[in-house]
Amino acid sequence: MLLYALLFACGSEPAVPAPATVQPDELASAAAAAICTAALQVGMDCTVTGPVADIGWHRLEVGVSDLSWITFEPSSIGRGPDAQHFPGEAQLAATMSLSIDGATLFGVEQAHAVSDLDLHVARAKVIDELSQRWVVTQVSAVMDASSGNPKAPVLASLGMKAQAQPQGELYAWAGYPVLRGRGFDPGMANKLGPSVQTMLASIGPFVGELSADTLHVVQVQAKLGGSGAPGPCGIIPPVSIAPGTSTSIVPFAGQVLVDGQAKGDICAISEPVNWPLPPKGNQLEWDQFIVLGPNQAGVPVTIIGDEPVAE
Repeated sequence: MLLYALLFACGSEPAVPAPATVQPDELASAAAAAICTAALQVGMDCTVTGPVADIGWHRLEVGVSDLSWITFEPSSIGRGPDAQHFPGEAQLAATMSLSIDGATLFGVEQAHAVSDLDLHVARAKVIDELSQRWVVTQVSAVMDASSGNPKAPVLASLGMKAQAQPQGELYAWAGYPVLRGRGFDPGMANKLGPSVQTMLASIGPFVGELSADTLHVVQVQAKLGGSGAPGPCGIIPPVSIAPGTSTSIVPFAGQVLVDGQAKGDICAISEPVNWPLPPKGNQLEWDQFIVLGPNQAGVPVTIIGDEPVAE
């Protein structure tokens, strides 16, 4: 009996060791590398050392805190060729902060999950994908603002045309929008450049008193549609109504944060922004990251309609 047990043990596959816990410095270094990848794609000089990305004359440093790392093991039902295998999952969450030239600009919570039959593969993917998404949706605006180029080349490289818009002595640059909701195709986000640009041109009520000697962060968090009441600033759908028909006002709510602090009433931008409308009865959430800074590139800009044109 002992010999049988030994033979069975030798014939079984050894247990695969669990992937190591993701460390803050590992995630910070991966995010800095993602920043440099985005910079190099638009012709910006960039070198990365650990959590620091040096872009031209600016130093961007990534900070990671409050990191949470959870894994769920893969599982199987049955044996042999009829066995069913279910992937495991790696979940990663952290507060990602960014400093530019030694001054902290913002810190925002990020979370992402990846499923795979191999947890080691899931671990590598979740670090890479969380880093890239953070750069695309938030850091891209910082990079364009720090370059001072109103043409927003980093955002353009992501497939979205939404040039910087003047706000007093400052210009407003956008990150790639984050949209969530049933019935909404994420691939449609690339077509929302005009909507993003109208938002950049409409945030004046929230940023009129900002100093022009530093960068500032604005976050617009809006909820459109759903089955609730229209609220104090519901949106009238921008469609032609045929005689004898009617339309209801689309519910609209949310908040605007300026340098991390809630400011004013989001109703101030309910009308001027070209909001995308979700399918009837569904709710669409739009989180937009915006960075304001001076036009450091010194490119003369003439405003034609809603779009700045370099002279």
